[in-house]
Amino acid sequence: MLFQSACLEAARRSFVFLHLCYGIYQSAVPATFVRKKTGGTSSEEPLTTPPRSHPTGSIQHRNSVHIILTSELTGGYSGILHFGEMTVSSSGPKIPVAVKLAFSEKEKEVLRHEHNIYTYLGSNDIQGIPKDFGLFVDTELVDEIEGPHALVMSFAGTALNHHQEVDHSAK
Repeated sequence: MLFQSACLEAARRSFVFLHLCYGIYQSAVPATFVRKKTGGTSSEEPLTTPPRSHPTGSIQHRNSVHIILTSELTGGYSGILHFGEMTVSSSGPKIPVAVKLAFSEKEKEVLRHEHNIYTYLGSNDIQGIPKDFGLFVDTELVDEIEGPHALVMSFAGTALNHHQEVDHSAK
């Protein structure tokens, strides 16, 4: 599967199996996230019902992608940004991705808005922005509240605000 076609296919998949694999985080079993409908509110239902059991290794669910998060990049207003690799099929390419995880209701609201902006810009063929693969929600409820949200995007490099300021004055 070529890189471009893998990216297109990933944007259509309904499930994300998310593994944390860095520092003290070593997921034995992935967290299951389900795609959310676009342009909705926090009470919106996921598109489909999640699979009943977690996969234990290779891509086992036809409508899923696997993401292995290998580092935390930064925290922010819309959640915690992670770097990782996404696979659509066991024989396909590994796609570098950035995944924002939002836990609080405020972070989820901001992340939904960010997703809507990326969707709008992408639908208008705006160049130079990350590819939005989708907004997903963890299938496990936390205290009867919807679980964390994950915004999956192509990795576009280090944020400009993380570069050291350079003194450009002439000496």
